[in-house]
Amino acid sequence: MKRKTVLIIALALCAILALSLLAGCAETTDSAFSQGMIAVKKDGLWGFADESGEIVIDCKYDSVTPFYGAYAAVSMGGRTFLIGTDGEDAGIEIAGLDGVNKERTLMIVRDKHTGLYGALDTSSGEWKIAPLYDDLYFVKGEMILAKLGGKVGLFDAACAELCPVAYDTYSGGSNAVVMSKITDAGYVADVFAADGALLEKDVRMIVMNNIGDLVYYRYYAESDAGASGERIKIPALNVDLDASVSSLVTGIKNVYVEKITSKESGAVSYALKKADGTLILESESEPEADYVRGLFYVEENEQNEQTGEIFTTRTYVDCVSGKTSVLGQNAKFYRTYDYGLYVALGNEVFAFGESAPLLTLAEGEELEKVLSGGMFAVSKDGLTSLKKDKKAVYAEKVGESIDEITGDSAYFTVKNAYGYVALYKADGKQLFGFDKEITEVIFVA
Repeated sequence: MKRKTVLIIALALCAILALSLLAGCAETTDSAFSQGMIAVKKDGLWGFADESGEIVIDCKYDSVTPFYGAYAAVSMGGRTFLIGTDGEDAGIEIAGLDGVNKERTLMIVRDKHTGLYGALDTSSGEWKIAPLYDDLYFVKGEMILAKLGGKVGLFDAACAELCPVAYDTYSGGSNAVVMSKITDAGYVADVFAADGALLEKDVRMIVMNNIGDLVYYRYYAESDAGASGERIKIPALNVDLDASVSSLVTGIKNVYVEKITSKESGAVSYALKKADGTLILESESEPEADYVRGLFYVEENEQNEQTGEIFTTRTYVDCVSGKTSVLGQNAKFYRTYDYGLYVALGNEVFAFGESAPLLTLAEGEELEKVLSGGMFAVSKDGLTSLKKDKKAVYAEKVGESIDEITGDSAYFTVKNAYGYVALYKADGKQLFGFDKEITEVIFVA
């Protein structure tokens, strides 16, 4: 059997759920288990097992989701419905489960008969938001955006209405949610923080846009004499710029780039700043953005005084922490699901901005993945092992590679040559082995 080295972190596990009609990718608390159970596949059908691998809810379903609160969604014989922790049909038929909030207290589902969306309480099975909408989905801070007939509205995390479904546009990012209406005077918007708090009411905007993950808008500052000058604002952050000399070029997470034009000379420079307006660095050239890894960098050429050789360095900025580090072009970056940032240089791996290596690869070893919590996936001779604190936590030669690992690095699975799964804790302790004949598991992720 061809060996494969495929490691799937928490966000990628959502793809497993998406294979079923029920799937909903939700950010949740850690653990592969919910209600003491994990979804498992045996003999081609799905059910649930406890930590020892004993089947506690029969494997008889075509597809399942993990338990969210008191319920899991399952499909069998063309029906999709919820079951309780006892495995019994809860009497709630749905067309599909499309999202779960971080605390697993709400699930967004489609009504079986109408196909419209609502939100169910995962402890009681009652509707917290009636299934009346063309679409519902979780946005910043667990708020819920509702769409109906071309209009949008907003609910808070407790399903209380913040905005009726009467607004024309929505824009959201890591810093705020902006709900706007189109009026004869232009855009008029209400701006909400991540916790649902109203930041601004009836803002008269010139234009609204996103720079990376940040929301911003242009507006006229109001005074007693009327509009007194065009401004640029990033809501929920301490940023308010004079649009006559500044513009926002790009932004990722908690860092943005401001383009500054001198009124006197017309010279252009760039300021890279934290979300609170704190200056990180200035540059005559525009910083490059690496959206995939959440980085900005400024490139500089330096000359070796002795040899005359010119070499290039880059000042990198982590857009989550705001930390900087000067590195060569050969650095390889790894962003973990919890936004940790790691750098591989040669055979050493570092936490971004730190000088002491977390891992030094032995001869013949290759770094495959960096996982959260200082977990590293390393391959050698066609096999994969996990290392933590410079020690191997998994090194059994079962003839197969590690296939999956949860984002919190609490559990991982290994498949043997027959396709059966063994489940391990991150410290290397096996919870159940290949003898259970389980072929797949779904982490809560």
